[in-house]
Amino acid sequence: MRIKHLSILLIGVAVLLSSCREKQVPSGSAVPYVAKVLGDPSLPGHKALMAADGDDVSGAIALIGSPESCLVLSEYFLTGDDFDNIDGRRDPDGLPDFAGETIVSYMDAANTPYEGFLSHGNELMLREIMVRNLLSALDTLAGADAYGDNHITKPAAKMIVIASPVMEAHARADIDTLFHISGRNIPVIWAKADPASPEDTLGRVASQIAGECYRIMREKNSFTHNIAWPKAKGLISYPKYGFDPEVYTEGGYFEENYKYSRPNNYEVDTYTFIGYSDEYMPDSLLTKIRTEAIRTYRDYVQD
Repeated sequence: MRIKHLSILLIGVAVLLSSCREKQVPSGSAVPYVAKVLGDPSLPGHKALMAADGDDVSGAIALIGSPESCLVLSEYFLTGDDFDNIDGRRDPDGLPDFAGETIVSYMDAANTPYEGFLSHGNELMLREIMVRNLLSALDTLAGADAYGDNHITKPAAKMIVIASPVMEAHARADIDTLFHISGRNIPVIWAKADPASPEDTLGRVASQIAGECYRIMREKNSFTHNIAWPKAKGLISYPKYGFDPEVYTEGGYFEENYKYSRPNNYEVDTYTFIGYSDEYMPDSLLTKIRTEAIRTYRDYVQD
């Protein structure tokens, strides 16, 4: 019966989209999880979505993507000085462009690299993951540990950066549908290239993304205007406990075949975002953050 009800809701979403041509939302059906969130007010994701407010200047700038991409962007948002903070001219003024802001990274270690879902023919789960990650950024709670019994508080996102060209290519319509139907006004910037690409030695992708974010925030007047250095917070996605022990690696992450072959299933949460801890970081990523994202790491550890 649940599947039947969700199918009816998805049809209703498609009809509503076609009747709202002036908003120019892409047509086509969304993943089932979108309909589940929109249609079930009891879900935490629904509550977080409906409470989201892009005009709340106290909110955070959320970065969502692979740990590597989030770390590159976080460092740039914390230290970049490309604009005059008074009049917005592209002229460094000695002050970080995002002074006073909180940059929250949602490092999706449980699901990246995202290309694996495509090679396994599992685009639907890839798209569902994007919806789940975005809703996590809109929530004010996250897990304190992998057990999920305790929670930490964090600022909800007022601006979201999706740091994955794979997600931009495959999941953008799902997010557009989610925001269009719910009437939310959260700006989303989609990376068209990977900011952590080894070929981007000059950091041009991070600079472009930060510049676009700065422009939108000035247009919306959504800066905090606090006289303070920007600060970073970190969360990392981690598999939930309770599945067959054979699907986990020694470090607690999903083994590759299970990770990429999971069916899209709006009833089951297979992973969760938890507060940053060295304990849950793979060794290679821990070395990277300590050596290449020093300012970000310092904030994560001191938080």
